[in-house]
Amino acid sequence: MITDREWLDIAWKYFQQHAQQRVQHFNFFITLSAILSTGLLTTFQSDLQAPLVGIGIGLIQAQVSFIFYKIDNRNRFLTKLSENVLKRLELDTIGNAYKLFTEEEKITLLLNKSDKSRMFFNRQFGHGQLYRIVFITFFIVGISGSILSLWQLL
Repeated sequence: MITDREWLDIAWKYFQQHAQQRVQHFNFFITLSAILSTGLLTTFQSDLQAPLVGIGIGLIQAQVSFIFYKIDNRNRFLTKLSENVLKRLELDTIGNAYKLFTEEEKITLLLNKSDKSRMFFNRQFGHGQLYRIVFITFFIVGISGSILSLWQLL
């Protein structure tokens, strides 16, 4: 029989592993996207004029953004899975003062719902929401770069 303490250790290690993977994947995505975006911008220099290369790099950037978006979705799912176990253990075994996972979720929801002055820039965003903004931005950069390169070719 597995004790609550052992379940807590298992859930915490599972959460920690997937949360670290998520951050590492995001860091790698940012590095790779910066390199691709720099390459894409370079193709527009007047002395280089490489629209075919620009089209390719732009399409690769869009594909990389989509792939990392899907990887992040999977890591977010696995992280949430372990968070739910941790919340359940908090509700079953821990006093009210120490419910980090449960209380964080409640407080964030209260902050975003109760204070009407919390407009877009003051709102509490989750990592997933912010990551999606970055993925979409780089996807748009890739597609836009490909279109501009195609236009330059014509």
